[in-house]
Amino acid sequence: MIVVVGRREKLVGGEADPRNDGEPDTATWQRSGGLPLPMFIMSTVTVFVMWVLTAAVPCQERAGLANHLPVPKHLNWAQSLVGIHEKIGDEWKKKEKKGSAGLMEEMTRMEKLGHSLIEFADGFHYPAEKEAAESAAAQVAEMAEICRRMEEELVPLQQQIREVFHRIVRSRAEILEVLEQAGKLSAPVV
Repeated sequence: MIVVVGRREKLVGGEADPRNDGEPDTATWQRSGGLPLPMFIMSTVTVFVMWVLTAAVPCQERAGLANHLPVPKHLNWAQSLVGIHEKIGDEWKKKEKKGSAGLMEEMTRMEKLGHSLIEFADGFHYPAEKEAAESAAAQVAEMAEICRRMEEELVPLQQQIREVFHRIVRSRAEILEVLEQAGKLSAPVV
């Protein structure tokens, strides 16, 4: 049976290896028939996906976004995950320096259009210059198109994220059930 302790999971009767931030140690792996590693991988991928979603969608507070993702370097898939993590982190740092809202192209474009329209409104004098009014009208039309496109695309994305989350929860519950049954089968009869 796996118990969550702080940020670590431990198999009852076996500790997570403290040197690698939650990865199951060899003894735990052998006693449980090899299931703690898939649990560790699922947890790591879940944390990574949540981090990517946080990076993609703008929010007010981004403290800690570029934090280190604890992935043991000896796992064959770790380098790919760390590489993607670093690229997204670098991209976020570039956007942060520019004062950008998020990594999604639509959000960035909306932000630029919004700033431009605010500048137009701040410097507006009646009657408006024909060229400035046409430019503002084009920007408003582009903003409306971006909003429409985001509405159309974000609803299916929200649905997909919800489905993936439920699949992860179901898979995790199934693995916990298998671990519990394996523990009952391997427990000595008194």
